[in-house]
Amino acid sequence: MQGQSLQAHTHLNRLILARLPLALPPHSNNPNTYAVGLLHFAPVYITFESVWLALLSDAAPGNRTDRTEVTKVDERIHMILKRLYIPELLRSERLCQDLMWLLHLPPDQPQKGITNRGWPRVSDFTAYIEASANAKPHVLVAYAWVMYMALFNGGRWMRSELSAAGDAFWSPPSHTLVDQRGKSGVDAGLRFFHFDGSYDGEEIKHDFKSRLTEIEVLCTPEERQDIVREAEAIFMHCTLLVEELDDIVAAQKSTKLTSLPQLLLKHLLPMGMVELFQDIRR
Repeated sequence: MQGQSLQAHTHLNRLILARLPLALPPHSNNPNTYAVGLLHFAPVYITFESVWLALLSDAAPGNRTDRTEVTKVDERIHMILKRLYIPELLRSERLCQDLMWLLHLPPDQPQKGITNRGWPRVSDFTAYIEASANAKPHVLVAYAWVMYMALFNGGRWMRSELSAAGDAFWSPPSHTLVDQRGKSGVDAGLRFFHFDGSYDGEEIKHDFKSRLTEIEVLCTPEERQDIVREAEAIFMHCTLLVEELDDIVAAQKSTKLTSLPQLLLKHLLPMGMVELFQDIRR
């Protein structure tokens, strides 16, 4: 990671570390604030994973959701994206499951993907991802590098802090839903941070890093610079998401819009996020 990217990463990391306690006791007695944060970052994973899968399948724009416009890639770039693809890394379905549980939506809730509407900086970032990946598909390497490695590093600390809030925090009396696997409480609300297997994702992490090393030699110097610049853009956009979250949380506190039903009506229905991700499960 080059100097400017490292500086941006450090700044973003500090912003997130400073704000996570606000979503936990004693500042919060339920996961509502965490849910708002997850709603901001979920579309980032969902968008870049959707575009990536579309590129791998050489899908025409009309064969994907309205938001996902992709172009065919040459054989070398296709090989790079295919080599880096590890199904166990994908987070979209896990994010969907977490949000369905956190928002008290029934297990059979229709899921059709997200739309262009919603919070401005979320919408701006997802549109930017699609445009950037359409113009230079190899920059998807940057999204995999930044967003997945974040889970293996700071994400594990975040999971530990969130889990420590306990079942009473994650399963308030009003929450009667149990997910399709029979989970509730902490296990049902933090799938995003968990990986299948016996080693908590360590073997997946090592495999991913090994593949990153392999594909580096397949990229041209210009493409490697594109990837680094895209990583810097990711950090910048994520910082803007955090700033937007600050405004949203402050507004909720001032207007007392803290219940999940109110959150759903105010933000999710206009976003189309009540209909989450049916295409992902196909």
